[in-house]
Amino acid sequence: MPLIALLMSDSAINARNYFRPFITETGEHSWQDTQFVINPEKGKFDGIILYQSVKPLDRTYQLICPKNRTLLVLKEPPDILHLPEGYTRQFYCTLGQDNRVKSKMRVISYAGYHWYVEVNILDALETSKLQKTKLISAVISGKTDTVGHRKRLHFMYELKKHFGEQLDWFGRGIQELGSRKSDALLNYKYHIVLENGAWPHYWTEKLADAFVSNCFPFYWGAPNILGYFDTDALRIIDVDDIQGSIKIIEDAIFQDLYASSQSAIAKARNKVLQEYHPYQVHLELLKSLPASEYSKIVIKPHNTFKYDLITRLQMKATQYLV
Repeated sequence: MPLIALLMSDSAINARNYFRPFITETGEHSWQDTQFVINPEKGKFDGIILYQSVKPLDRTYQLICPKNRTLLVLKEPPDILHLPEGYTRQFYCTLGQDNRVKSKMRVISYAGYHWYVEVNILDALETSKLQKTKLISAVISGKTDTVGHRKRLHFMYELKKHFGEQLDWFGRGIQELGSRKSDALLNYKYHIVLENGAWPHYWTEKLADAFVSNCFPFYWGAPNILGYFDTDALRIIDVDDIQGSIKIIEDAIFQDLYASSQSAIAKARNKVLQEYHPYQVHLELLKSLPASEYSKIVIKPHNTFKYDLITRLQMKATQYLV
């Protein structure tokens, strides 16, 4: 059985353990014939995958692994996190939407996110049988850190003003969700999905949640999203076109697209559960990397590296622009 070291910050482990019973059939850190070991102290592995987030690793890792089978998965969009070159060059391959990243092999594509609703991977196949009693929901926080955050927040205020009590808007700083995100989706026919920004290939658990919950999504984010899902499975809206987006939403509800799009939603859901499952995406990429000899691999946290002068100046300028 292939053994993969899966590295992440300690804070990310808590979330991973919470969702572990939902994202695989066994409830374990495994996929098909591969076993994942989370943050191992030591050992010999067939590959190393690091799930990058804003928070750095909590320590340096020294593991045995083929030097070409190391993968850095960029979970955050480009305007949230800029990583030092010395850090990213620790990995043979990087996966994500940030074309500034330097490594031997850079793959600009969907980074792989699991759903964040509390629905088991097997139970998700049955969500089409749910009897839904509510119309439309959104889970969007009140964050204002970036341009994308501020655009979507303004957009949501306008949508809420228009749809009133028909639209239930959840999110930190808006209306707290409670303990289960699924409460904001499973009983709703439609769901508004707004990413942190609009970059090619950048679609996340926000869209996966809608399909797993058998909601028809109204989507803003990756401009090439129709390269991943059929056009009948969603409608694209635009945070810069409030009135146009309202018309798209109203027309879809009037036409009862939730009911007529069930086969398209089911097809999209199956893609989320299998083809676009993060373990599937990351293992396929890892296996495609060139074979190499096992050797000692040292992975240091990103906050132990310094940025070069040009990058520091660019980051400073970006702070003023934002």
